[in-house]
Amino acid sequence: MSLPKDDPITFEEEENRLPVRSITVAFILTGIGFVLLISAIGVGVHHPRKALYILIVGSICIIPGLWALLMIYRARSGQRGYRVDQVNLFDK
Repeated sequence: MSLPKDDPITFEEEENRLPVRSITVAFILTGIGFVLLISAIGVGVHHPRKALYILIVGSICIIPGLWALLMIYRARSGQRGYRVDQVNLFDK
């Protein structure tokens, strides 16, 4: 026997579920950003202009990744003002 969709218990469980795909995308963005930032430091020794481009792309990756991870962490730790349903969803 399954519960109806308008059952408050079912709705609450769906609302507090971790957005797995969003967490995965956030980790991937953060990882790519860190790799690019470290690469920019290495490339900057010989090619400062190329390093600037890599630094910009790395920043574009790392900022939303870290922001999403911070929002997920604060929502799951129960800090006031943060909820799991406020996390950016990369599912849709």
